[in-house]
Amino acid sequence: MSKRSICCLVVVVALLGIVAPASAEETKGKFRFSPRLGYVTVSDEIRSNSTNAAAFEQPDGTLVFADDPRNDRGAEQSASIPDGVAYGFTVDYGLMKWKWGELSIAGDYTRFESTVSDLEVQGQFYLEDPLDSPSPPHPLSDILYPACGKKPGRSCWALYRIGMGDIEWDNPQIGVNVRFRPTKMLSPYVGAGVGYYMINFTQDSMIDELSNNLAHTNGSYAVYDPETYEQKMVIRPGMVDTNGDGTLDKFKGFGPIEITADDAFEYHLRGGLDLSVNKWLTVYFDSSFQWTDGQVRITADGREELGQSWPDSDEPLPNKISGMVLAVQVPSHRQGGVGGLMDVGSAFQNPDNPTELKRGPKDGQLDAGQFYIQGGTIKYGGYIFNLGVRFTF
Repeated sequence: MSKRSICCLVVVVALLGIVAPASAEETKGKFRFSPRLGYVTVSDEIRSNSTNAAAFEQPDGTLVFADDPRNDRGAEQSASIPDGVAYGFTVDYGLMKWKWGELSIAGDYTRFESTVSDLEVQGQFYLEDPLDSPSPPHPLSDILYPACGKKPGRSCWALYRIGMGDIEWDNPQIGVNVRFRPTKMLSPYVGAGVGYYMINFTQDSMIDELSNNLAHTNGSYAVYDPETYEQKMVIRPGMVDTNGDGTLDKFKGFGPIEITADDAFEYHLRGGLDLSVNKWLTVYFDSSFQWTDGQVRITADGREELGQSWPDSDEPLPNKISGMVLAVQVPSHRQGGVGGLMDVGSAFQNPDNPTELKRGPKDGQLDAGQFYIQGGTIKYGGYIFNLGVRFTF
């Protein structure tokens, strides 16, 4: 059910109330049971920083401009928890009343199921001469994928949006509501309370595959401190000597993509409208906003950004990181590189021109090159719109 559908139903219910007016029942000392359908809109997302750009001031006062090399289309979409339908119920009990309103205590339960979608992965890959072409010279020049320059404005970076898995939560709550004009047909109310997200996350097999690829890949990347711009190199060397005897006995590649989604408390404010059909039946619509520190966190090799973007600044920055290559670098296999992020194709000798390679289908071999994985955090909180009925006992 979309937000538009819920709004239409609210209008229909309101019209029914106008043509068939009814009085409402005070709820002090009474229970109400309220099943409902809802629509959840998670307000947080991970926005791409692939369009970042900065100017660096040189010692002579001139400026050098640099922008993130990735495909700018990465900014057209965000990693998120997509909106969706929820269902649940409320049980409330009337505690006290005044001439103008009444106070009730409410227990609430909501069930929501969705996905964690659109992890941004960008790469520039080198398809190498397989060295078994029938005629020399060898090796032939690598194929760059995606190819640059063939179409105006075409990016040299391939953009992938990867599904991360399924997420669902049970959200019990407790709170209080104040209902105004309790004996009238239309009774607005407000409320506040606390709740708890009980999260279940199931990781997508594509994340497992990429993590396995990273574990079997060597390479390096540069990182900098965004406050001081101090920088360092991070190296994942491949085969290492762990016993100190000169024997390379263990492969040390990149760390996996890790996605955590922990349980968390939330607090919320609510506002709504009761439309009384008769003394025991009420139709209602309400909306609430939930705040929480609970979040989905995505890291790769222990970092929320594997491959760090340039700062995004309108002011000139110190010339401390200008010229750094911030993407993750995987050397070609001829240069001692092992593995790669993914298999994007193969290379074969062009039968019409034996001195060049052409791109072929995937061959089951991971391809070297450079890449970025932009993780981050997505908080669970946001808006919930509900439409339901109340039964008074």
